[in-house]
Amino acid sequence: MLKDMTLGRYCEKEGPLHSLNPVVKLCVLLLILVSLFLSNTLTLLSLSLLLFTLIFIFSRLKLSYVFRGLGAYFFMIIIFSFIRFALYHFTASGAEEALIIALRLLLIVLYSSLFTCTTSSDEVSRAMEFLFRSRYLALVFSVALRFIPVLSEEAKKIHQAQLSRCGLSYAKSKRRIKAFLSVLVPLFSASYRRSLELSMAMDSRCFSPEKSTHLYSLEFKTKDWWTLIILAIYLAAFVFLRFV
Repeated sequence: MLKDMTLGRYCEKEGPLHSLNPVVKLCVLLLILVSLFLSNTLTLLSLSLLLFTLIFIFSRLKLSYVFRGLGAYFFMIIIFSFIRFALYHFTASGAEEALIIALRLLLIVLYSSLFTCTTSSDEVSRAMEFLFRSRYLALVFSVALRFIPVLSEEAKKIHQAQLSRCGLSYAKSKRRIKAFLSVLVPLFSASYRRSLELSMAMDSRCFSPEKSTHLYSLEFKTKDWWTLIILAIYLAAFVFLRFV
């Protein structure tokens, strides 16, 4: 499950979605996420699912590559959906609300994974710097995004090391907690060590978050404008279904 996590991993590939302006892709992602949080019916979520299908076709990614990362979030989706179902005392309306929660979380993960799969961390940093006019904020977000697959690989190595030493046992609940801690504590130590190595590498290269120049400038092309037009159509349909 850990090795299959796709969120934060960049899939290097030639495609229309990969070549889009990162600023456009980031704006599209943020607006879609806002619309997902405002979606309160299955009709609105179905509209977002239809848009995701359209975007995915243009991404030229394999369906299995994007969907295999859902296993890491499946438990979280089930827990939140069950809590929502229980709050409605296990009624039909509660089942509908639980389905809305599950579909909303699913689409959030899918859109975020699709964005990171088609946008490198450097492009994300450039887009953040362009939108928020803060290179420091862009750096923090870029480093955090890079650490997701790194921590996933570290957790996988620790888990395999514990299994090879017969250190993991899932027979009883108490042993499950100990098994979880046996992975969590070394993972925290590894992440702390990685962060120290990164900070020393940046200091040794005299890195400064001050404003700097870039080799390539961000340009808006025809396909970027078409992307914004499709987004405008989606938002218009969303507003009509949500508020009219």
